[in-house]
Amino acid sequence: MQPLEQLLAALDTFEKCASQADKKSAVAALRRLSTLCQIRSIELVQQRQMLTSAESAGDKETLRDLNNFSQFIEIVEWSGDVLKLKPQPRTLSCQRIQL
Repeated sequence: MQPLEQLLAALDTFEKCASQADKKSAVAALRRLSTLCQIRSIELVQQRQMLTSAESAGDKETLRDLNNFSQFIEIVEWSGDVLKLKPQPRTLSCQRIQL
């Protein structure tokens, strides 16, 4: 049996046999697994694009996901550095517009 088939069979059994409370508590773990599989299936160039896009948009969730789940050290370090940065003002406080 292939790993994907095993996973689907286990999920099917879980869905049939688990209580409502067990199903609710499994949601976070399944989301985490889904995100892990999704990010690990993306090539380095695409992860770089995701990272720069998330950095520009201030998307902390995507940055955290890349930091936690990427298999590429470069992405993990880069996203970690971006997450540590404090938002910088785009202009100096002493700048004034003169007409």
